[in-house]
Amino acid sequence: KQTKTGSVLLILGEEDQEEIDRRFNAICSYLKLDQHQIQLVDDRLRAYPMHGLDARFTKAIEGFLEGTDFPDEIIAAAKVLVDKSGLPLALLGLDHAGRIHGGEFNSREDAVQTMMQVEYVAKKLEVATLVLAHSPKTSIGKEESDQNDVTGSAAWVDLARAAFVLRVMSEAEAKKLGILNTARGSYVSFTVVKNNYGPT
Repeated sequence: KQTKTGSVLLILGEEDQEEIDRRFNAICSYLKLDQHQIQLVDDRLRAYPMHGLDARFTKAIEGFLEGTDFPDEIIAAAKVLVDKSGLPLALLGLDHAGRIHGGEFNSREDAVQTMMQVEYVAKKLEVATLVLAHSPKTSIGKEESDQNDVTGSAAWVDLARAAFVLRVMSEAEAKKLGILNTARGSYVSFTVVKNNYGPT
């Protein structure tokens, strides 16, 4: 598919700078990028380590969930990246929902408040925004992925334009594709469980 060149901003809630550097070095080595390509990555991508820092988009104040200043900090950081790279922001990655959410995961009202903050950032920056989330333990062993594999309130999926599940290949998928059950752990399954703009 035709794509546009752009910059990428990642908010990584579980990594420190050393871990981010290690992972990006490993990716660049695996892809066999040359020095010019590595420089392009350095110019166009910013990954902020939020390990040990408060990355919440919402927090409870007198029993009610309200927005924090962090979304505006992300908007400011994105504008700096766009100015330096000379390219529009193409993707904002928020890893993960458990770090940006300041309320109860199973509360619809709380999930709505956090997703409203995500929408605010996405609209201000006019950028595709990806919020990562863990799957509940109930999803383990299922033959097919569905919207229930996104942890917490259904509002997380309801307020997203699309939802994807990435997991180890199931026994049923391995059988269908002719892969030995003992080898399926070497594969991942990517499923579109919601898509407002096309088929799931």
